[in-house]
Amino acid sequence: MDDRLRVASAVRAHFGAAGLSASAVAREIGITQSKMSRRTTGAEPFDIDELSAIARVLHVELVDLITGTNLPARPLRVGAGAGARRHLYLVDGDPEAPASAV
Repeated sequence: MDDRLRVASAVRAHFGAAGLSASAVAREIGITQSKMSRRTTGAEPFDIDELSAIARVLHVELVDLITGTNLPARPLRVGAGAGARRHLYLVDGDPEAPASAV
């Protein structure tokens, strides 16, 4: 995966984990929603000032956004119908291990 897409993917994962939309974060850091959209799809790269501001808003380490490491668990919507509010969380670990060990 190229650097631009890795960063965009990491940023989107952290938005979801924080329960924030890209639009909300864009407003918070002072860029337009369309600019944020181009960044989070990988069409344009983030600059370091944008990533630093996003890290502060999301309370994450800048290096995690850049490297794509320490990604949060990803919720998946399950259930029937639009707007289903139940989620499954995907985590790395041994599926046979007790919950306290994961």
